[in-house]
Amino acid sequence: MAPVIWGLDLKEMQWSKFKSGYMWNTDYHLRRTKFIVYQLAMILCVVSESLGTAVLSGKSHASPFLVFFKNLPLYYILLPPRTATATSTNCPSTDYLNEQKFIEGKQPGTHVHNNDYIGAASYNIFVGIWVAFIFGSAFFFDLFWPERREIRGVRKAWRITSVMSCAFTLSSAIVFTVITATRRVHVEGVSYARAEVLASQWPKRKSNPFEYRKNPRAVASIVFLWIGTIFTWISTIILYLSLSHDEKVGPKSGHARDAEKASVASESVATERNAASAEPTVPPAAARGPSPATDVDGTTMASDRGVRSMDVDKEHESGVRNGSPLQSHPPAAQ
Repeated sequence: MAPVIWGLDLKEMQWSKFKSGYMWNTDYHLRRTKFIVYQLAMILCVVSESLGTAVLSGKSHASPFLVFFKNLPLYYILLPPRTATATSTNCPSTDYLNEQKFIEGKQPGTHVHNNDYIGAASYNIFVGIWVAFIFGSAFFFDLFWPERREIRGVRKAWRITSVMSCAFTLSSAIVFTVITATRRVHVEGVSYARAEVLASQWPKRKSNPFEYRKNPRAVASIVFLWIGTIFTWISTIILYLSLSHDEKVGPKSGHARDAEKASVASESVATERNAASAEPTVPPAAARGPSPATDVDGTTMASDRGVRSMDVDKEHESGVRNGSPLQSHPPAAQ
């Protein structure tokens, strides 16, 4: 038996619910719209943060979370960065983190600063994960438990987190766009021309220029982020409309509720007919009409005959006592 967690029966998590016949039905309010828009918001933001990760760390095995936290001021306070050495010249891929290590390793005393882009891209990674978590959860909850009952606090949490998604995506898109369009790598210790010469010794240098706007993956990441931001806002609006509808009339769509009412009505009529057919069909006395032994006024003919016969007997007895017995009628002439 599948467990029940937070009122959700886990046996409802079935692969059959991913079939198009169930997944795209119209029995629930805004079901198709939610599934399409939620998935677009998730996919576009995840593609954007994936491209940002590729720009930051390329083929290296650095975790996006590690990249994000390493660009926080608290990280440098607790763990100051080590001075680059000549051993860091081995760079397996073309990205800004390894480019920084390569140049600093080639020329001791050189410092390459690209933390502005690294910080913006790391924030974009966080935003992509946040959007995927919020609307991915909404997607799977609506798929497996569309008729779940949520308390007021849960509904409020859905609203707050969706609005936070809008704020995160919009702020990330603005910051990422401004930094990519207007900034470039800053070099200290050597001239900019010398830094370009050092960077030119790096294989596949063209894919990671000092000007961020000339990096095709960075530009593609921004494009996907803006489109994902639009669909995140649309997803939030749809989520609000869906929650308001559920609070008023439930998760079912209008035609589904009408079909249920018609089904209930037909079932009640059928039940009444079956009950009527099961009862004995004995019509009332007034509907049956007078029986053969009953007069129209409801008195029995047998009772009247008994009363008349008693009267005749009494007359007969009185006549005998008075000496004048009753005479019968003469027989009819032959």
